[in-house]
Amino acid sequence: MIDVKVFVDTDSDICLARRIKRDVAERGRDPLGVLQQYDRFVKPAYDGFVRPTMSNADVIIPRGLDNEVAIDLVIQHIKRQLDEHNATIMRPVLVGQYDCDGARGGLAPTLATLPQTSQVRAMQTILCDRATPRDDFIFYSDRLSRLVIEHGLSLLPLRQRTVQTPTGLPYDGYEMEARVTGVTVLRAGGVMEKALRSVVRTAHYGKILIVGDPATHEPRLHYAKLPPKIEQHQVLLMDPTIVSGANAMMAIRICLDHGVSEDSIVFVSLLATPQGVHAIQTAFPLVRLVVALLDSRIGKDDLLVKSGYGVFGDRYFGTEC
Repeated sequence: MIDVKVFVDTDSDICLARRIKRDVAERGRDPLGVLQQYDRFVKPAYDGFVRPTMSNADVIIPRGLDNEVAIDLVIQHIKRQLDEHNATIMRPVLVGQYDCDGARGGLAPTLATLPQTSQVRAMQTILCDRATPRDDFIFYSDRLSRLVIEHGLSLLPLRQRTVQTPTGLPYDGYEMEARVTGVTVLRAGGVMEKALRSVVRTAHYGKILIVGDPATHEPRLHYAKLPPKIEQHQVLLMDPTIVSGANAMMAIRICLDHGVSEDSIVFVSLLATPQGVHAIQTAFPLVRLVVALLDSRIGKDDLLVKSGYGVFGDRYFGTEC
């Protein structure tokens, strides 16, 4: 099951010297006792059980960390294998090898889109207009983000709660079943975090930084900071755009690795392609998605939505070239 097997070899005299130094300094042992243990147990065990595995190795690196040439060769070999993996496995997902109509027809009911009211359509028109001033783009992005966040919160489980009104009468209502954590996919996801703060005062927050490789478009994780006990929370993952779905799938995978259950995640976005949504639903069928607009036109070379909002983060933060 291993793609490349590496055996790191070190001279036995260096191993013994390191062991004496460690045991005397950190464990308060006598050097003679360390030597006796090494001769009776450590060296025979190494020769009998560890060293024979060298025959299974694809690469043997002598001198350990001092052998920078051999380490660099291993790194380059691993990079080549990753590139081949991306070409054969990741690329079909990234470019979407199914047509838009097929993807749209296969979208699962875990996708929810905002009701296309006249107000929502008007906001989307402003955001799609390339001539929209940045101040207006920010204002209507914030307004639409709040609607999407509200819709996402409506999907979270509630429990009944009875309270006393100021007049002393009981009122049978609801409250959140679990705490809410908003996880922003940086940098553009921070836009939607502002909307969540305006509607859920007690929410917790986490951040994930994923940057696509400029050559392969494969997502690469650079930073992840999630609150403690997030596995007990309902999670709103926030990213304004879903194009290929690759970044979104990595963000979901990170949450799952931290113990969050798949059905406790709601991914909210302002714009998504059917291809990206289909990829997410195929990989994580229990994750719910809430989007304001589905846009099917995607560039197969640069993986950018050809219509819609453009590069959202650049327009919002004013970093367009």
